[in-house]
Amino acid sequence: MDFRERARQIVPHAYAIACPYAIDRGEGSLLFTSEGKRLIDFTTGIAVMNVGHAHPKVVAAIQQAAAKGTHYCFAIMGYESYLQLGERLIQQMPAQTPQGKPIHWKAAFFNSGAEAVENAIKISRYATGRQTILAFEHAFHGRTYGAMSLTSKPIPYRRKLGPFLPEVLHLPYPTVYRCACAGAQNGCDCAQVTLDRIKQMFTTRIPADEVAAMVIEPIVGEGGFYVPPPSFLPGLRELCDQHGILLVFDEVQTGIARTGTFFRFQAAGVTPDMVLTAKALGGGMPISGVIGKADVMDSVHPAGLGSTFGGNPVSVAAAHAVLDVVEEEDLCRQASEKGAHAKRVMQGWQEHLAIIGDVRGEGLMLAIEFVKDRTTKEPNKEIVPQILNTCYENGLAILSAGTFGNCVRLLPALNIPDDLLDEGLAILESAIRKHA
Repeated sequence: MDFRERARQIVPHAYAIACPYAIDRGEGSLLFTSEGKRLIDFTTGIAVMNVGHAHPKVVAAIQQAAAKGTHYCFAIMGYESYLQLGERLIQQMPAQTPQGKPIHWKAAFFNSGAEAVENAIKISRYATGRQTILAFEHAFHGRTYGAMSLTSKPIPYRRKLGPFLPEVLHLPYPTVYRCACAGAQNGCDCAQVTLDRIKQMFTTRIPADEVAAMVIEPIVGEGGFYVPPPSFLPGLRELCDQHGILLVFDEVQTGIARTGTFFRFQAAGVTPDMVLTAKALGGGMPISGVIGKADVMDSVHPAGLGSTFGGNPVSVAAAHAVLDVVEEEDLCRQASEKGAHAKRVMQGWQEHLAIIGDVRGEGLMLAIEFVKDRTTKEPNKEIVPQILNTCYENGLAILSAGTFGNCVRLLPALNIPDDLLDEGLAILESAIRKHA
């Protein structure tokens, strides 16, 4: 009996487990099972362990903070480390508008990415006095009801779990590889075509002056790691400014150096009204943040926002340690360089393996999309479980992704040693060739 079968006797079947082994410990970019099996980790707890497992600085910070006190509730007993963490994240935000006007930012902390999304919805509606929230196709924003309402993929996230939050609409996302206009390779401007479709929706589906916010992943995560064309996010910013709509970037997966910049919006050259962060921020401890323009964040009445555990002192201490590691080990550079190397290697496979339709992503947020035919681009989701199982058997932990279930995603630690990265890529290549 593998670990998953034993878990099915105790845990609800709806709680799927990818790995067939029970993990005993993690060390850097390696995982070790209860039986001593070694796995190279390309999952990092779904983009959480950007600094690697059991990083000494993070472990020490957690131990020291826990020895002083594990909980106070910031809404009752404030503490300096919470404010300092807010200041450090605010330093990552633009100091002024493109026109040179200073921007004042504020930050609040919660427990998970889904909670950050929920609070962004509340703040957006309060600040604008409007109700409608626009999200995007292929989006994943979490599993609580507000976040799930913004999530686009029906199976497994939404199936038979409605009704959902009212006044939520989904916009097209310029996926390029699967762009409805035939794609950039055929001379199509996917960004402009998508922006035109969004503008049309303001006529055919919802008046722009009823929209509170657009919530978008600057690179699609669970939906398949789609990278938007360079002009798309600036185009959204312009559209939001034109209609008084808040632009909210969900950087729960793309943030904390994952794509080669601390936040992905920095590479896009676009200033959002709010940024949501979580996952890697806590180095494995539960914490999320909403960083937003002060006039937006201050719009909510006193005590209208809050959290018992949000910004817990132990989680905050872990987050400070993570930010230290990001800076000291230059993880933005490492993610960019190692990601470029991995992408080149996988694009080499693509030249010889017809089942690989696309290789995409930025930094160490990469995906391979499998197809049955490169011309029709029919998704090949059947091959993905076979590849994953072979990878696990041969010592690589890796995950699937994609709206169509036909992608394999790579999310290794940003400081993964070069030899382990190459070893993991070799295992993946062997698994793909075995089932091609």
